[in-house]
Amino acid sequence: MSSAGDGQIGPARVLLNAWFWGQETTGSGQYVQQLAQQLPQVAPAAAWGLAAPRPLTAPPGWQVIVAAPPSWLRGENLAKLWFEQIGFPRACRRWQATLAHVPYWAPPLWAPCPLVVTIHDLIPLLLPAYRGGQRQRLSIARALVKKPDIYVFDDSFSALDVVTDARLRAALAQETADAGVLIVAQRISTIMDAEQIIVLDKGRIVGIGTHDALMKNCETYQEIAKSQLSEEELA
Repeated sequence: MSSAGDGQIGPARVLLNAWFWGQETTGSGQYVQQLAQQLPQVAPAAAWGLAAPRPLTAPPGWQVIVAAPPSWLRGENLAKLWFEQIGFPRACRRWQATLAHVPYWAPPLWAPCPLVVTIHDLIPLLLPAYRGGQRQRLSIARALVKKPDIYVFDDSFSALDVVTDARLRAALAQETADAGVLIVAQRISTIMDAEQIIVLDKGRIVGIGTHDALMKNCETYQEIAKSQLSEEELA
């Protein structure tokens, strides 16, 4: 929801960075396509927009805002950088977005509204075993310069062992202390300390609450927890 000019609350206006739209061989391309299908169903009262570098056919419930890179830019990389840092923020301002989302780790250094950045491709950059390369170092530096308002971890921890999972979450807790954190997870130990947990079963919400509350009143959560945690961990 967003605040309207008369002091009342109006519907949210959410704009997605659609640079990877149509690139279904990339993880970000698949992710933004899934978002476009699901988000209007979750919040039909909101206005949904796709900021793209070229015209595209919008799915039902979406508007397209074109922010085309200048023709004099040479090469795909420079065009992409311009779109991320200049074109997308301009599109947010022109469309009067109340929330912006970048579905990969390339946040603009400035945005006219709160910003959500998907962080699943940042995890290898934070683990020493996967660190290295100029591109990774630039991504880390960019993250330090501009921290988003909300971090989204989309099943980022499932492939990690329990010890690495705990160490990574402890390190990230310091970096994300002033931001909202949304974690999509299959492992109970990853989210059991969250302020609020939403339990989904076949796409339906079957429980909302803390770990302790869900262990008392959510059968689905209880079954998952008992299958993953020892009696000592559950105590």
